[in-house]
Amino acid sequence: MSDDTRGPGEGSLAEASAWLVRRQAGGLDAEAQAQLRRWLAKPENAAALAATLDAWSALGADPGLARRTRRSAAGVIAGRAAVPAAAALCIVLAGWGWVGSVRTEAFSTGVGQTRIASLPDGSSVRLDAMTTIRVRQDLLSRRVDLVSGQAVFEVAKDRRRPFSVSTDQMKVTALGTRFTVSDGPLRDDAALLRGRVEVTHRASGRRVELAPGEAASAGVGGLLTARTDPETDLAWTRGRIVLRDVRLAEAVDRFARYAPGTVTFGDRWLESLRVSGSFRTQERSAFLQSVADLNGLRLEHPSPETWRLVRP
Repeated sequence: MSDDTRGPGEGSLAEASAWLVRRQAGGLDAEAQAQLRRWLAKPENAAALAATLDAWSALGADPGLARRTRRSAAGVIAGRAAVPAAAALCIVLAGWGWVGSVRTEAFSTGVGQTRIASLPDGSSVRLDAMTTIRVRQDLLSRRVDLVSGQAVFEVAKDRRRPFSVSTDQMKVTALGTRFTVSDGPLRDDAALLRGRVEVTHRASGRRVELAPGEAASAGVGGLLTARTDPETDLAWTRGRIVLRDVRLAEAVDRFARYAPGTVTFGDRWLESLRVSGSFRTQERSAFLQSVADLNGLRLEHPSPETWRLVRP
């Protein structure tokens, strides 16, 4: 039997696994992609990568992926009669968007703006005002960085490509589900609306799995979980802000997403006042007046976009 009929060796299979793990962990830059193409130029390496993809797909990928990897591996192992091994494998991988540029996009909204963004995998993201996300999708993963603001994620099911959303303090991983993530000045929050997600505290590495109706908060104090109200979590999608015992400074920040303006305080301790209530996103003046009335304060409004809370 000639060498052309032999399958890939253990060394090539180990290298193929290393390439896939490297790809899943952090992607490949231009130099690494060039190295991969040179590595694939050897038929045994191309066969090893196809066989390794086949094994990975058998553990959870879609049937079409498994069939394509098997055909590619079989063609490579049997010989080079029709198409060079590397070219054959690259055709398969290109069909998945794996060879070439990784699909990246960015979406953002301004003051008072919201939008729904459709992602390449069929997922959708509803962005609140003053929100920015960066999206990166490839063969093995779907990643979103929530740079600022908050968003609702409707995730298309894809068992072979986990969907994750990262903030400064947490990472939320899902397969097919609906959840919200918000990036705040003191903590980052995630709430599960449907399905199942895993939340990881980036600083400590602690992980928790949420059930529908549960939320997680990540901050300097660690990762905390609690029951949550979906109506509250989604209030902004209906043009409302629902406050449940939050700091006044946090409430002011929420209103700032929907209209320009500046709110200041005569004393620093006022920032820590606890406030509750339900208001329309454009009712900042009404909200501030209610805070003043309930706490014996005076609300000054020297210009259309300036407010100041002070003690009488």
